[in-house]
Amino acid sequence: MAANFGFAYGGQAAANLNIDRMAAAVTELALRQSTRLNPTSNLAAGDPYLQGSLFGVAQQDGGPGTFIYVKVMGIVTVKKSGGYTMAVGDPVWVDKQGKPCAADSPQKAKIVGQALEPATTAAGPVAVLLIPTTTAPL
Repeated sequence: MAANFGFAYGGQAAANLNIDRMAAAVTELALRQSTRLNPTSNLAAGDPYLQGSLFGVAQQDGGPGTFIYVKVMGIVTVKKSGGYTMAVGDPVWVDKQGKPCAADSPQKAKIVGQALEPATTAAGPVAVLLIPTTTAPL
């Protein structure tokens, strides 16, 4: 007898149940890549955030006194400021405020990931593969 992995078979009701189960599994996976933090400043969804040596990207709006989900694993999109480029595979540096910065910036604090796409000197979003770390900031 083959395992059905919790899926029901037969009919539209079963198909809808399978869709609901898949959506729940995807949500669970996304939450496992995030952690709940109480930010020290106001954040909007998509803002980079550095707390101690833990870097992530806010998944929802929030500020001091509220717990929000911050994605700390996987692939994220970060808002890069202008004035420098990135090639695929380049280390992504952030400053002490968690904002991406150039590798030669005197404000750089830690490497948080690798660029997954090239970025021009213009400001804009860049896809980053986060590198979990337990090391102290550089």
